Amino acid sequence: SCYIAWLATAYRMSFSREINLGLAQHEFELFCQPLLNARSQQCIGVEILLRWNNPRQGWISPDVFIPIAEEHHLIVPLTRYVMAETIRQRHVFPMSSQFHVGINVAPSHFRRGVLIKD
Repeated sequence: SCYIAWLATAYRMSFSREINLGLAQHEFELFCQPLLNARSQQCIGVEILLRWNNPRQGWISPDVFIPIAEEHHLIVPLTRYVMAETIRQRHVFPMSSQFHVGINVAPSHFRRGVLIKD
């Protein structure tokens, strides 16, 4: 029905405001997923994962907030946050050309042609 569609839209709009607020209040956290060499099982790097610890709702899954961030053009600010925080926290990673740090980059960065600038 139209009412249910309206409620879903209102929820997504409200949630997008929560994402903006979460960014402003530094509610997002980075977690490192180890990348292991298949033969040696040695850690050769990490993938940086973004997680949201919302003080009002608790931990919110990326499966929930990423689609809404994409829909409301907030994925680029989230990606910028991940990039900036990863650089800021780089001292925790081994200083080796053999150690890799990976982040997921939103396709919209490529469409906008500003990934390097960001």
